[in-house]
Amino acid sequence: DSLRFLSVNDAAVRVYGYSREEFQRMTLRDIRPAADIPLLEANVRGVTQGLDEAGFWLHRRRDGQLITVDITSEAIEHEGVRAELVLARDVTSLVAARREVADLREAISLRVGGIAARSADAEVSEDAQQLQQRLHRTLENMKDAFVTLNDQYVVTYANSAFARLVRL
Repeated sequence: DSLRFLSVNDAAVRVYGYSREEFQRMTLRDIRPAADIPLLEANVRGVTQGLDEAGFWLHRRRDGQLITVDITSEAIEHEGVRAELVLARDVTSLVAARREVADLREAISLRVGGIAARSADAEVSEDAQQLQQRLHRTLENMKDAFVTLNDQYVVTYANSAFARLVRL
């Protein structure tokens, strides 16, 4: 298992910034942080057949930037050699948006708790409204669909990407 790239598509060239020729001289180790290589090798050894949804991993672009990718692969035979066909979906912006949403929710929760503990202070209320507006902008700017449900599974919020997806 050399972990070398056998072939890449146009999307890989565009996202990672390497030419096809550069990719063909590289292995998966070249685009991974050093600390992840033992985990990478263990994951590859564990895939003997069928589909492997390996989850989120860090990859390094040609410019040195780390991106988060969601990896799905399938063991195949390529020109008589065991190989893996890999789909690496860049989810960097999704992960950042999720982190931002979690941070904003925590900040809103703390501020709303503070508001309840104090009197209805106009400055604190305005601050909470600004946080809610920031959360709304973050959710609306996500490329991925986002929806929240209450305990009865009723939609309480859907961003515009979700609305486009279900044609609302």
